[in-house]
Amino acid sequence: MEPHFIDNEERQRLRAKIEKEVSAMGYPPEFGTALAAGLGTERAMGKMLHYLTHADMPSMEEIADEMVAICDDRSFWREKKEAEFYQNKYNEMLWQSKFEDDEDE
Repeated sequence: MEPHFIDNEERQRLRAKIEKEVSAMGYPPEFGTALAAGLGTERAMGKMLHYLTHADMPSMEEIADEMVAICDDRSFWREKKEAEFYQNKYNEMLWQSKFEDDEDE
């Protein structure tokens, strides 16, 4: 898997877009700044932008709830990938020990 490099320019652009969308809904731009900071990644910010542009005038609570849901999805994905990685390492260890046991016989 290739490393993912953080693109600060892209992150700043997405943060500004979130602030703009939130302001257009009549909410303070600081709310958009807080959303972007809580989301953290470009992908999560993109999901939030999609929500903001397609939702029918959500309340601040609904927007915050969507942010939490996006963050939960990201955490679940991360935990799943971590579990898969360690399961693979465990399987390799078992496979290696099987061959070592066969050589001893």
